[in-house]
Amino acid sequence: MNITAALSACWAAVHAFIAASYFYLVIRRRGGDEYLWFALLTSFIALYSLGNHLVATAAHEAALANAQNLCLCAISGAAACAIAFTHQLIARPRDPLVTFAWIGTGVVMVLALAGVIVDPANNVPFRTTWVDAAGGMALSVSPLVLPWAALAGVCGLVTTARALTRPKDGDDLRLLAFGGFTSVAAFFHDVAIRVGRIRSITLLEHTLLLATVLVGWMLLKRFLGTGDELAKRTHELKRMFEERQQVQAELIHQEQLAAVGELSAIIAHEVRNPLAVLKNAAAALRRTNLTQEIRITLLNSLNDESDRLNQLVGDLLTYARPVSLQAQTISLGPLIALALDRVWRATPSSAHVRLTVELEGVPETLQGDRELLERVFINVFENALQAMPGGGSLLVSGEAERHGELDAVRIRVQDSGVGMDTLVRARANEPFFTTKPSGTGLGLAIVSRIVGAHGGAIEYLSPRGEVGTTVSIVLPLRALPPSDGRDSAPASDADSVRDADRRSEV
Repeated sequence: MNITAALSACWAAVHAFIAASYFYLVIRRRGGDEYLWFALLTSFIALYSLGNHLVATAAHEAALANAQNLCLCAISGAAACAIAFTHQLIARPRDPLVTFAWIGTGVVMVLALAGVIVDPANNVPFRTTWVDAAGGMALSVSPLVLPWAALAGVCGLVTTARALTRPKDGDDLRLLAFGGFTSVAAFFHDVAIRVGRIRSITLLEHTLLLATVLVGWMLLKRFLGTGDELAKRTHELKRMFEERQQVQAELIHQEQLAAVGELSAIIAHEVRNPLAVLKNAAAALRRTNLTQEIRITLLNSLNDESDRLNQLVGDLLTYARPVSLQAQTISLGPLIALALDRVWRATPSSAHVRLTVELEGVPETLQGDRELLERVFINVFENALQAMPGGGSLLVSGEAERHGELDAVRIRVQDSGVGMDTLVRARANEPFFTTKPSGTGLGLAIVSRIVGAHGGAIEYLSPRGEVGTTVSIVLPLRALPPSDGRDSAPASDADSVRDADRRSEV
């Protein structure tokens, strides 16, 4: 094997390795379309180098013809891939020149495979010999090679000029342009010696190796630059995330301070009035000339305001502590009846209210915390009766239904009072929000937390143009296990809540 054949085989192996490397990057999705085009380009160059090796080692006319056809098909495919690759880099992947190059490549490949371009039966001598190059035979070549070579060379020059005049990527595309110009010049040289049957050394396979090294360096530089840019962006995103966390923590802190300030103002307002009454009553009781009737009135005021403060403290403890369910099987009908009876006897205006109870469709039992559910119904019944100070009608009804994927029961408490506007309904569950002249505004907030801890929901309906409000409570028939620590607490916390409830009733 002579040196020309050995170099051609070596270049074929080098380009095959480069092609395999870039196909691997494409398969692993670590590169874009330009990596695919470069992999195809180096594949065709490997075939062209292999074809030159076969030309140098051909023993007869048929082998020489096959080798030259392989070279022709390979260099046509390489030219089309080079044009597509360059236009991909300059952001013009759908340029008409790319389509034209692929059409020309297809035509040349068909003609070469059909045996139109190279005639294996016409062995002609070399016209001249410049050097003692490999290959002792020369075959007749069709004149079609000349217009194809001219068109391919012009397309290559136009593509290279476009890469050179595009300033976006600077030195990267200048390397590509340099490799392109040298390859086009070597292409014309090789076409000339093949058509002119001049026995000389071919240059294209060697200049293609130079071009491949330059373009590979350009892509490697881009790959490393992309990695550096990705690392930089990652660092920036991490810094932005940390800043966001810091800002979020500050906002949460500010919200907590605002909530504490609002809570302090509300508690101060709610506590100051009873304290003023207690102070005035205590000062009045120091007088010695009080009648028995006035003394009893002052003592009753002390007792009432003490109860009011005790209720406020109890509501605050109940709302502040997590809800811990002591689930058990509860007879729902009797529980509602007991809560309604307690509220009915404690409310003077109930004598003027017409009561209707329709609980025939309610399931007999459900699982839940009896004390907490009793507090829910007591609070809702109290609000309904307080909304009708001059009398009216109260309807308590229920029915079984599905709540998500669970069997549940819906209890409706419908009054004929003044109703709730949109703003009141939207803020009904907010702590310390109340429309009453007295009260802590924690009742419905506590009710909402208890119902939520049971996995249920509470709704307030007050249609425009109609009288009254309907409070709808949905409770699953089976108690749900706590999903996190926000709605659960140790038994000691629950006992503290219940102790606070009992103290508020004393």
